[in-house]
Amino acid sequence: MSTIVHTAVPCGRDADAIEVHVTVNPWKRPSFGLYPGPLVKQALHASSFESSLSLNIAVTAPATRDTLPSVALAVALGALAEQKVRHLSRATLHDVLVFGDLRTDGSIGPIRGVLSMLAALDRSRRRTVLLSRDNFAEASLLEGLHLLPVTTLAEAVTVLTSHAQPPRHPDALLSASEAISYALDVAASGPHHLLLIGHPTAAASALARAFVHLFPPLNPSEALDTTATYSLIQPVIGLITSRPVRAPHASVSLPAITGSLRVPGETALAHHGVLILDDVTSFARVTLDTIAIQLENGFVSLPRHADTPIHVRSFPTLIATMTPCPCGWHTSGRSNCRCSSDAIVRHRDRLPPKLRTLLDIAVVLPTAAPACASPDDLQRRVARIAAARTARQRTLDQRPTLTRNAAAALADTPKAAARVAATIAEFDRREQIIRADIDQAVRWRAPLNPLE
Repeated sequence: MSTIVHTAVPCGRDADAIEVHVTVNPWKRPSFGLYPGPLVKQALHASSFESSLSLNIAVTAPATRDTLPSVALAVALGALAEQKVRHLSRATLHDVLVFGDLRTDGSIGPIRGVLSMLAALDRSRRRTVLLSRDNFAEASLLEGLHLLPVTTLAEAVTVLTSHAQPPRHPDALLSASEAISYALDVAASGPHHLLLIGHPTAAASALARAFVHLFPPLNPSEALDTTATYSLIQPVIGLITSRPVRAPHASVSLPAITGSLRVPGETALAHHGVLILDDVTSFARVTLDTIAIQLENGFVSLPRHADTPIHVRSFPTLIATMTPCPCGWHTSGRSNCRCSSDAIVRHRDRLPPKLRTLLDIAVVLPTAAPACASPDDLQRRVARIAAARTARQRTLDQRPTLTRNAAAALADTPKAAARVAATIAEFDRREQIIRADIDQAVRWRAPLNPLE
């Protein structure tokens, strides 16, 4: 008997359902098939499922290039179910539709046509859908589905076996702890540029992508401005009403970041939204230095015309993520970090001092991934952030004043910390900046100067 995993491939606006049959065959050579074989093996190895690599797996499924992404994910899950890894069983996968681009590092990326496939398939038979987190937003437009958004193969196994309820918001990893949530809320209220320092299991990337959902909705002027910017790269159908999130890969070229006179780059496309530099220490130094110049100027510009704004008039909110050391486990309490002190210093020095100075808030994340925020809690936080942003639009005469103790402490405080202290007062709905606001702003900058 074999494990059957259900998936589908797009066929125009319709979908062709596919059943992937995975069987453990101890007598024959491995027969993963031409396309999914090496990919599945590498993904299993990267996800620490080495025990499944010794199995002889027989797969019955179409193995064409177009069906590769979902078929590879289905084969991997079927192989793990055959071995009952982490209690994953055939029955668990029986009523689940699987969509996702399984990659060699064990991550699950988005695929094309998820919305049209789910609309065309008979959802009365299988209402549970395992899919990439990046496909969650479009899939959530359909009612009556139990969506399980995941980012890695290991997370997919955990979600399937524990029957974990998926977040109702596409990236609702926003309630890590009261202290971290408060820091994120203040950063969104500014908005202030943010650095997230965390171990590989701290979900720093997920928090960075979720950060934009704390922002208030685009107002009509911002929506029109965003739509006009995106119309420079491709025809736009309708008004863009969601804040943009741009997360260029670390290998991105400098022209792709800055753009040109005719075409906006990543920094301009993130206007009114968030620019994410995930694993910031992996970016080229010239790229980070250019971003630091634009950040200091407060607007997007070309390298040869640094004093002239281009395409947009202000720089987007920047979020950078990094690990505390090359392997990521330094200060985690685990014993498997073998990075030397020199390697740790070199790793941290890859964040340019100028860019480090311009980041307003640094948050050191705990080792464990954060929990999901409820929709009601998220709505309450967004409303409070919107009120703080409105308060920041007031004239300088109406901004919060300083108490005597705060004025004395402010003399030795960096300008960035002073700006954050003012935001804290506005977020807490106080008319005066108190000493505690300045102390909190200084603590948030402590990991930045120097990184510890």
